Amino acid sequence: MHNYWRAKANSSIGSGPLWQLYTEGFAQRCEHIILGKNTWHQATNDKDWLSWCEDYKSWLAAEFLRLVDAEKSVSPFFGSWFYIQGRKECGYFLGHELIKKFEANATIMEIALWRKEKVEDRFMSGLKSITR
Repeated sequence: MHNYWRAKANSSIGSGPLWQLYTEGFAQRCEHIILGKNTWHQATNDKDWLSWCEDYKSWLAAEFLRLVDAEKSVSPFFGSWFYIQGRKECGYFLGHELIKKFEANATIMEIALWRKEKVEDRFMSGLKSITR
């Protein structure tokens, strides 16, 4: 959906850790909207994955920001072969939570068409607000 809408609007694709959080969170959110339920494939082999992510959401946001500030890879948040505190793919949860938050003031299509600068600004401020 995201890339389709962006292509139709002639919007460029960004890059970097905040862009990855945005696109992966957007994809997870669209999956939930399309299927009409919260599907967390990341929790398939870890039954308390979602509750752990919810309990540690503030820590996850702070850790993501720490990696961004240090210009280190955020791969541990997305790859199924990486772990953060024994959990995999927590970036999908974190990005999804931010997209849901932004839906309070924008449609999913409007969010899909945000410019790279707006994505970076909103996601940086959104992550900081979660850490408080």
